[in-house]
Formats: sequence, C-alpha cells, structure tokens
Amino acid sequence: MKKYYLHYNNFSKETIKAIKKMVKEGFYKKDDISKSKNIRDLNNELSSIYKIKEPEIIFGSKNFSPCYDTINNTIYLTNLSIISFLHEFKHSIQFNKKETNNEKLARGWSLSLFKQACPITFKKAVKEGKVFFAN
Repeated sequence: MKKYYLHYNNFSKETIKAIKKMVKEGFYKKDDISKSKNIRDLNNELSSIYKIKEPEIIFGSKNFSPCYDTINNTIYLTNLSIISFLHEFKHSIQFNKKETNNEKLARGWSLSLFKQACPITFKKAVKEGKVFFAN
C-alpha cells in the first residue's frame, strides 16, 4: 500500500504557501493563544482558496478525538496541530463539496499537503513519532 503522504501532489501554490508561511513564522515556538489564532487564520485562508463556507473551530475539547461536525460545520481540535487541523479541514471540504466522506482520503490529503509544504518539518515530526499513519 502506498504511504498516505504520497497520495496527493496537486495542491495549489496558494495552499502550499499558506502552510509554509505559518511554519516559517515560528508556529511551533508560539504560545497556545498565538497558535490558535494562526490555525484560525489558516482556516479562513483555506476556506477562501477552496471556496467553501468557513468552518468554526473549537479548541481544547478533551471529550473526543479531533473531528468535523457536519451538522454545525465545526472542527473540534484537541491539540494545536497543523496536521490534525488539515485532516479535519479536508472533511469539511468533503462535506461542503459533496465529496465522499472518507477517512483515508482525509488522512492522505493532510499528510501529503503538510509534507509538500514543509518537508523538513514533516520528516522531523515523523522521526520523533509525532505523526500518525506516516509509515
């Protein structure tokens, strides 16, 4: 089976640039308030790029894993992770564009996108065991 992060390679330059910029501006060294603002800003930018209704984001819920709620168009994040956000954002795209809601496609999309935007950061995170489904 092909590794998830090799499933997609057709991202727009705008999409890659938005993620790359966020990481280059020190996302991983920021406090939680700044990280949550960065993720909200990325949400806004990607919603515009993909021409979907911007999902609401709720941070910090410990009752469940990160998820996307189709009824309320809401992304719930349990941690301040770009990859987790991208995964749930893909579910938002799937719902809003009436695509198949597929966990493996969301996984492949988010990992491929992050790897293409930030290959060194991705490789480091995989090596440190911070990325699920990388192998």
